[in-house]
Amino acid sequence: MGPSYFFRLTLLIPLLLLILLAPARAQFDAHWETVDSLYGTTRPAIGPVYYERIACADPLHCVAVANVPVWKSLLRATRDGGNTWTTPLVDTATLGVRNAHVFISVSHPSPELILVASDSGSIYRSSDGGESWKRIELMPYKDGVAEIHMMNTRIGVAVVGYPNLFSTDDEGESWQKLTPPNAGEYLPRYTRVRRLGQDTYVLTAYLFLPDSNSASHVGTYRTENSGATWSWRPVIDTNRNGIGGVFADMEFVGGDDGMAVGWKRFGMGEYRSYIRQTSDGGALWTVSPDTAVVSATSGTGQLARFDSQHAIAVGPPSLILRTSDGGTSWINESIVSWRVGGIKDIAYPSRDRAFLVSHVGTILRWTRPVPTSVALTIPERDLGVHAFPNPARGSVTLAFDDELLQQAVIEITALDGRLIRRVEATVGSRSASIDTGGLPPGQYLVVVSSAGSRSALMLTVYPE
Repeated sequence: MGPSYFFRLTLLIPLLLLILLAPARAQFDAHWETVDSLYGTTRPAIGPVYYERIACADPLHCVAVANVPVWKSLLRATRDGGNTWTTPLVDTATLGVRNAHVFISVSHPSPELILVASDSGSIYRSSDGGESWKRIELMPYKDGVAEIHMMNTRIGVAVVGYPNLFSTDDEGESWQKLTPPNAGEYLPRYTRVRRLGQDTYVLTAYLFLPDSNSASHVGTYRTENSGATWSWRPVIDTNRNGIGGVFADMEFVGGDDGMAVGWKRFGMGEYRSYIRQTSDGGALWTVSPDTAVVSATSGTGQLARFDSQHAIAVGPPSLILRTSDGGTSWINESIVSWRVGGIKDIAYPSRDRAFLVSHVGTILRWTRPVPTSVALTIPERDLGVHAFPNPARGSVTLAFDDELLQQAVIEITALDGRLIRRVEATVGSRSASIDTGGLPPGQYLVVVSSAGSRSALMLTVYPE
């Protein structure tokens, strides 16, 4: 049994756990659709495809990077919102790379500008939407570009070989090396770096003692003078019983408003996801409520934010957390499906659309459900129905502005039209209580019908 056997085994374990431990399928799954799949169509030619990262310039233009066995890499791109996908050719041989390469990360700040990071220590840059490419070498081949992130079309940052930081101010044409933090006796490993302004940078860091495989400290460094001086901010968890800690991804919007995702491992393999927030550019991080999700395999590893209110955090094999109120509350909308098989990354280019890539060669698209039935059921006389609490946990109360003159029928339906629950309210009632226990977390349509009039409202159900 060689290394390849154990590699395949590590890929199968999350899939087996997904099948054996999966909960009931969440309602959110109904609104994800597979828009690209390379696993079945290309397997005879090049083997299974493992997507790694995805980035979107806008809701129409996205680029994903994927790797296949024997160290081959490819790109998949869409210019129509995910309806069709093509494979832009990055001919690395003609760009001076003789050895095989692996694409690691991608940034797509505009429809024309694409930057792809590789383990060859190079960045491949296209300024015409993938028609032609230019190779930009940052460091020797042994130091791969771990991440590249463009804040806009002009400025960006990159992590190379983990302890090396680079920045650009000219759309990725040229890169300058930053002076990294002084970690003293520790060996640092940087996983994410974000540029908040012309001279302000924040990066996530793990600090290792020599000859140690476990990080002694996890936190962030921040500089406001382009690396001349750095300040260290450790991440402190309220629960200190965890073994190990991961600060996996972070995103900022509007300057100092930041979120970060990660997890801690407890006992014999239980993982607890955490989402942290900062309002001061990373000086202080607090744990968001409702995000201590227990998983048997791993925790949240990737984060995408559309704006200050809307964000999605994901992790393998099928964990999805979504917020639409700036992180005050989160809904667990995990997908249980063979189509996922290990979520790798998420892109959130608009409030109504998101894309995720999986470890089984599929790209999934989510479109915010628009219940057209609401428009079709606007009554001539509004019943004046209100729901509280909304979001609901366990039960919800519907209140009517006036006493019901006739018996009312209350229907809770999924956003794909399936009837979930049906109850009745008697004549003279001013309210009705509905049990939401057992409903998968997500959004539902509540329709109240009485005496030929109908009213509808949206109800969000949280986990109990």
